[in-house]
Amino acid sequence: MGKDENELDAVTAVSAVVRVLFSTHEAMEKAAVELGLSEATARLLVQQTALGAAKIALESSESPEQLRKRVTSPVVPPKKP
Repeated sequence: MGKDENELDAVTAVSAVVRVLFSTHEAMEKAAVELGLSEATARLLVQQTALGAAKIALESSESPEQLRKRVTSPVVPPKKP
């Protein structure tokens, strides 16, 4: 197998992850509806969130790990009564 064929296999494998992205969108929409948003609002919220994240990733020189850390809130343990 040549270099181009190996790269094609890698591209195919990574591109197949689109299914996972849509599954994530589906779960996010469902959660938003369960939290009280309309289906239309939930869908638009998920779509715009994904679009914004993709735009940030495309325009940034930071790694996905760095971007994730920038938007992740620190976990604060609950205060004891």
